[in-house]
Amino acid sequence: MIVIGTSLRVYPAASFISYFKGNTLALINKSQTDYDSRADIVINDNVVAVIRKLKI
Repeated sequence: MIVIGTSLRVYPAASFISYFKGNTLALINKSQTDYDSRADIVINDNVVAVIRKLKI
């Protein structure tokens, strides 16, 4: 699961991570979140810049 551009402090969006049972969790956000320790991949950068680099 890829979570993009949220501090994960607002519910219900923040609760979605608790339900995730997949293999890889990636968090892309400008600043750190309380869930960074749960993620396999954490990118703290400008979201628009990151997406442009992915070229998706």
